[in-house]
Amino acid sequence: MDLICVKMVAPFELRSISTDGEIAIPAGTSLLKMLLMTGAPLYALAMPVVVNGKQESKSYCLQDGDIVVFVMPFSGG
Repeated sequence: MDLICVKMVAPFELRSISTDGEIAIPAGTSLLKMLLMTGAPLYALAMPVVVNGKQESKSYCLQDGDIVVFVMPFSGG
């Protein structure tokens, strides 16, 4: 099984993530599967996700070297 390395930036705690935000996952893993593997809170499923500067769906298949950022919704006024 080939592993890839992705870096994650999230406003919540995740299992199996190194102190620098990196995780090794099987090649072909989707964002959704990675969320489930890392024990992300349920509300993370509703959060927008940006991969390498572009918003992606939870079905996006992660690639080696991807940078995944979970965007906290906010409001102002």
